[in-house]
Amino acid sequence: MEIFYAVILGVIQGLTEFLPVSSSGHLAVAQILMGFGNSELVMDVCLHLGTLLAILLVFRNDIVDIIKAIPRLPQLVRRKANDDIDEPLWLIALIICGSFVTGVVGLLGEKVFVGLFTSLRAVSICFIITGSILWFTRFFNTPCGRKLKNTKIKDALTIGLAQGLAIAPGISRSGTTISTALFLGLDRELAARYSFLLFIPAVVGATLLELRHWEASSFSFLAVAMGGLSAFVVGYLALKVLLNLVKRGAFHYFAYYCWVLGGSVLVYSFLK
Repeated sequence: MEIFYAVILGVIQGLTEFLPVSSSGHLAVAQILMGFGNSELVMDVCLHLGTLLAILLVFRNDIVDIIKAIPRLPQLVRRKANDDIDEPLWLIALIICGSFVTGVVGLLGEKVFVGLFTSLRAVSICFIITGSILWFTRFFNTPCGRKLKNTKIKDALTIGLAQGLAIAPGISRSGTTISTALFLGLDRELAARYSFLLFIPAVVGATLLELRHWEASSFSFLAVAMGGLSAFVVGYLALKVLLNLVKRGAFHYFAYYCWVLGGSVLVYSFLK
């Protein structure tokens, strides 16, 4: 039965990490309803590693370009305003700036965010907030927008702030960061691409912080492995679907799901 539970958690993680409906919120609700109470650290780490591998596979070309650009980092310091943009190098700079803000928000708000994971009522309200953010993207859903060379450091800082606030369970990380990028006028494809590349240092940093509280899991090694594998497979498929939906301008349709789920969980929290 624990393997079944682990696979279910992996499927939930894989679907909701990339679809803009909050994986942390779904996992928090699922683990509370399954009777685990607080989030299972070992399982959470493995599930996030599964979805991280999915991102590395989908964006492997971008990641290779970024790795090749690392030796050219000193050029960023020497770059003048009228110099041509080295796109992989500029992408590194944007990721660093966004990640810095995310890290600051995460460290300062860690205790607050952790406390929200055991409150169904708080999670439900966050789901409703996510739905509202997604719904407003319909007013900023132009087919074309600013490309990478026209993206500013202040854009990266703003998106990084949005990612930091999305640590709260029920606030979708992908939904918030992609929506923020669209609000700022970025191209649809770039908004999704930057969002998921920004996720990589965020999940690595969060995992390292979680390891400070490492403790024995109620799940067996096999169950944890199956959870991570299912998160990887389902996450890969979900990421492909989401990228297609963002390109088509259908991002805001997820708002209705978040509103229904948030309202249902809120009602349940008062009745239980």
